[in-house]
Amino acid sequence: MTQQLFFSTLRITTVDGERTGVGTGFIVIVTDDGGDIPFVVTNRHVVERWPSARVSLIQRDGDEPKLGSVYEMNLHDFDKAWTFHPEDDVDVAVMPFAPLVNKAESDGFSPFFRGIPTSVFALDEELSNLDAVEEVLFVGYPNGMFDGANQLPIVRRGTTASPPEVDFNNRPQFLIDASVFPGSSGSPVVIANQGSYASGDGIVIGTRFMLLGLIASVAYREDESGRIDFRTVPTQVGTRITTREMLDLGFVFKARTIVEATQAFMATHNGS
Repeated sequence: MTQQLFFSTLRITTVDGERTGVGTGFIVIVTDDGGDIPFVVTNRHVVERWPSARVSLIQRDGDEPKLGSVYEMNLHDFDKAWTFHPEDDVDVAVMPFAPLVNKAESDGFSPFFRGIPTSVFALDEELSNLDAVEEVLFVGYPNGMFDGANQLPIVRRGTTASPPEVDFNNRPQFLIDASVFPGSSGSPVVIANQGSYASGDGIVIGTRFMLLGLIASVAYREDESGRIDFRTVPTQVGTRITTREMLDLGFVFKARTIVEATQAFMATHNGS
């Protein structure tokens, strides 16, 4: 499953005139009464008020990806395509993935992708079984970097810095101790253990994979005052931060907020 993470993300380049930004989206598969529905997930601040965007998809070659072969899809009215989490302070946005696949295929391009199923989402019961400190991976395009030759994202590593089970400051989020840079907005955060892992009951032999949530904001220290502030991860990679210092602490909105955002989409589009 870890290898499949490379094909679950999308590089989102937002455009508004001369202004551009870079963020990360990823694909989840939501099981509903009507079957399995793929959604793209990212942060609200990545897509809000951006009228246009380019989304990159890797080509399919039979049952395998054709590394290096990419389709750059231009999307207009981009900010209107998203459904935001019903709570304004939850920085999560979703949109159906099928229209993007249909557009690519109408242009003669068959995309290769892998979605993260809701069956591996870490919800309340799964979170209660985690240690307070867990090693995590997150996947995306830090500072706009990626493997341009093969069109693959970058995987980074960190640890939880607050217990994932606990809502940090009474919000549906927790902290990770990791270097989070512009372009990492919307990166999926997962636990991926192979061989063995620690649990509340001791060492478990086996594998474990679960989606904890997505990166949304980062902690800064104001140089002059020393005050700690929390801000959304920038999407404009050229931004220079001269009066603030990143503390290598990132905020992750929990997987349940993704479920809530997709439910909001389906409620709206089912007329309920």
